[in-house]
Amino acid sequence: MTTAWTSARSSSCAVRARRIKRLGLALAVFAVALPLALTARADAHAVLESSSPAAGEVVPAGRATSVVELRFDEPVEVSLGSMRVLAATGRRVDLGRVYHAGGAASRAAVGLRSGLPEGSYLVLWRVVSADSHPVAGSFTFSLGHVGPVATGAADSSGRGVPVALGVDRFVGYAGLVMLLGGVVFLLVCWPAGWAVTRARVVLWFGLGAAAASTLAGLVLQGAADVGSGLSGLTDLAPVRALLSTRFGHAHLIRLALLAAIAVTLWALRARRPGRLPAGLLLAGLAGVVCTVAVEGHAATGVWPTARVPLDVAHVAAACVWLGGLAMLSMAALPAARRSITPAPMAAVEARVAVSVGAPGAVGTPELGKLASSRAAENPGWAVKVAVQRFSALALSCVLALVASGLLAAWRQVGELDAITSTHYGQLLLVKAGLLGVVLCFAAISRRQVRAGTTRSFDAAGLSARWSVLARSVRAEAALAAVVLAVTAVLVATTPARAAYRPTQLHTVAAGPLTVQLTAVPSAARSLDMHVYVFGRDGLLADVREVRAGAELPRQHLGPVSVPLLHAGSGHFLAERVLLPHSGTWTLHLTVRASEFDSYSADIQVRVR
Repeated sequence: MTTAWTSARSSSCAVRARRIKRLGLALAVFAVALPLALTARADAHAVLESSSPAAGEVVPAGRATSVVELRFDEPVEVSLGSMRVLAATGRRVDLGRVYHAGGAASRAAVGLRSGLPEGSYLVLWRVVSADSHPVAGSFTFSLGHVGPVATGAADSSGRGVPVALGVDRFVGYAGLVMLLGGVVFLLVCWPAGWAVTRARVVLWFGLGAAAASTLAGLVLQGAADVGSGLSGLTDLAPVRALLSTRFGHAHLIRLALLAAIAVTLWALRARRPGRLPAGLLLAGLAGVVCTVAVEGHAATGVWPTARVPLDVAHVAAACVWLGGLAMLSMAALPAARRSITPAPMAAVEARVAVSVGAPGAVGTPELGKLASSRAAENPGWAVKVAVQRFSALALSCVLALVASGLLAAWRQVGELDAITSTHYGQLLLVKAGLLGVVLCFAAISRRQVRAGTTRSFDAAGLSARWSVLARSVRAEAALAAVVLAVTAVLVATTPARAAYRPTQLHTVAAGPLTVQLTAVPSAARSLDMHVYVFGRDGLLADVREVRAGAELPRQHLGPVSVPLLHAGSGHFLAERVLLPHSGTWTLHLTVRASEFDSYSADIQVRVR
């Protein structure tokens, strides 16, 4: 009779597991199909494309220069930014107020005082990019002639504020994981857990961590945006300015949603929520996840309405999986271990044998009532059902998480070489390796769960299985915490697609001569070019002149003149060649070997 009962109950669990798996597979298909159907540009920190006056430019005497303007490749926030223009003596000559030139969000400008004397000036700038990370830099320009330059450096908040921001992000992620994953686990897998004190403690701890991280994030981000150190955390002016930005709006909405979730949880106490409270909890948590997605690049650039849902699906899948692990390891499994007592189990087995008796009664309603009685007498039975349901749910979440994560990673990396050559790519490899180990432990847990569905629910067997399962789940949860820490660092790192600027070496034939180009990136869309000309004997050839022009046919740009200076026998160079757009440019070279001989060659140069 015990075998028949276990078989009937396992069949019911299998039906529920298949339904959960179908939902998860649908989520995974959505995560894969959405970015393939829509084209989105790569995420990156804001990059300075050009300035007026340009870096190193000597403005002719008599030509008025009343504004310094910076043009970026994406919208930037200037309310928390700064632009300082210093004369050679260190005196500020700007008017102080930074504004969007022409109303364009990607252009920042500051006015200059009238009647500036001739000489060189230092520009120190700092703005906040669309992904909420501050970017800074400096350059010089001259009026009339080049002169002495003031000593100074771009604003910097030191290491204290960035480290504190990283810790704050980790706390926020951990809190959201425990809150969202815990609620879903209780609603879908373990309804009886609402009455367990440990489960409620996990939810309240997650909610408190998420709320504290949101409040601290406002203060820390304000200090980071204005370039102050930890000593500037008491200044509320940056926080007030930050509240008018997209980052500040997202934080305010998140705090309001967390407050509403807290009220709902407090009203529930230890009761299982009905449909309306459960719907309110899930809606509030969905809104919290959306505020996380809209803080970064997902809400900017091309197709933001497509990229935000993809990021929301990725974050939600991670929270449901990792939060379920946290609830399992901290509440469900301890409750199951405490409930393993042979006496109640034997009593229920006896009741099944007496009441059902005949073989034909296996699928009768009486058996279902006895199964419910068994779950009531021993909470371990409910936990066993919860573990089986979570196994199917976790598999679906992992599929969605891996699919959306791979697509997001490729969007951020772009090229395979960038994975090992950039800090972002190296962190991504560490995260992928840790996730691989987590999945190995998950496979062990899933095998224990699948094996448990075909065995009798006796106290001795359950105790042994709980022991193995608990160790595996604890290992998963511990490694998942490390993955969250790596993620907190990763989101603050310049994406590999923006940071990867390898040196390019090209060799082409120009008539009887061989031309070799070495292009060394000096900044975004800027290259130092070295051209070497070799004769038939393989030695540097002393040619008269080399002219160059760059063209980007796909964008209908060019030709852009590239001034090459003679740097020695067969060697010509051009420093800091700034091209107006990223892409694969065609460099047209003309080598004048003698008074009557001239040869041409084209070289493809990648500009990042």
